Amino acid sequence: MQSLQICILFAVICFTSSSKISSRAQQGGDEVLIKNISDLHFQLFSSVQKKTKMIKSAVFETQCSGSGCTFNGCQSSESGTCDGKMLSKLNQIHSSIRNIWKRKPEKPSTVCKKGWKRHNNHCYFLSSAKLNWFEAQMFCRNLKTTLVQINDANESKWLSRNFPKVPYWLDVTDVGKEGHWLTFSTGKRPTFTSWDRGQPDNWKKNQDCGYNNFSGRLGRWDDAHCTMKIQFICEESGSGF
Repeated sequence: MQSLQICILFAVICFTSSSKISSRAQQGGDEVLIKNISDLHFQLFSSVQKKTKMIKSAVFETQCSGSGCTFNGCQSSESGTCDGKMLSKLNQIHSSIRNIWKRKPEKPSTVCKKGWKRHNNHCYFLSSAKLNWFEAQMFCRNLKTTLVQINDANESKWLSRNFPKVPYWLDVTDVGKEGHWLTFSTGKRPTFTSWDRGQPDNWKKNQDCGYNNFSGRLGRWDDAHCTMKIQFICEESGSGF
């Protein structure tokens, strides 16, 4: 209850100083700060709508007297009126945040280095060298990139159209636990997979690294010995690369 009260007071403070927040957002482009405030508003707004009585108790328990309740200019013996005031304040916070977002300039398009290809503000590079999966990981890391992570069918199709039909390493492995495939650079489950029929099969109980274009079939994945030497694609996201 105490933490809920603090959150609401913080939201009101954010509202009363929205002009300062707007100025900082324009000057510094502090997206994280604005998003945090926006998330806070959403949580508070949802709480007021769903748990009005709990919010009332948290805010007014130390500010009510026989003559009524007070909170930031809200005065009434009818606590429902005060609820209306709180909702109005939160709606104004929401409106001010939306206005800040509208004024923010769009991110510049990613510019890739020579020899790299761009797709959805990511840069991709197919190495002509053939390395094992661990060596390929280190090669990409030294470039401040990762082995390619294919996140959806559209990205998979784009890669198939724009790169030669050669096998290349992916940033997926089950080296930690058999059958538990993870994106190595994030430690999370892949959001997209395209295993060929019957794959991954862990042939000879020693296939722990994934690669694309299995047996010349575009966009189809297979598991392989991590020491196999094949080509690989490095992927970089963000601008200024």
